Amino acid sequence: MKIVHLPYVYLFIAVLLTSCVGPQVDYSPTAPPTSDFPEQIPDQSWQVNLIVTGGFDGIQRSMELSSNGELLVRDDRAGKQVERSLTSSELAKISSLVSGITQLKNEIVPPCADCFVYQVFIRRDNSYFSTILNDVNLEGSGVSELIDLLMGMGRDALAN
Repeated sequence: MKIVHLPYVYLFIAVLLTSCVGPQVDYSPTAPPTSDFPEQIPDQSWQVNLIVTGGFDGIQRSMELSSNGELLVRDDRAGKQVERSLTSSELAKISSLVSGITQLKNEIVPPCADCFVYQVFIRRDNSYFSTILNDVNLEGSGVSELIDLLMGMGRDALAN
């Protein structure tokens, strides 16, 4: 091998190594997605905002839910928005999950191609919790059951 070709070999190796790294996405916590959060919520009231992006299909979906039982689901890619009221059993289940949240971990989101990214914003009893997760670190996060339930409700609402 001639020494003249050595820089090209290094360049080729550098390109190979950088192509193995997933996309660099900024997962730093952001402000809640809407300004609909009141400054103070009366005790035992809560509001949950969930933004879901990514996946193989590249979804862009948001869900807003409050203790009054109103659910708003937006699918930005499909340009669809649906509002509905929760049943009393759905509201009781979600209220139980929300009341069980005492803190959320804010850890580095591991890279994952084609995973969903979940931004969760919860306001309860004048406390505010937020975190960003993906499919890799969702389990054990303390909000996986809440996210699964909201995702199912969102799918059902958009399907009707």
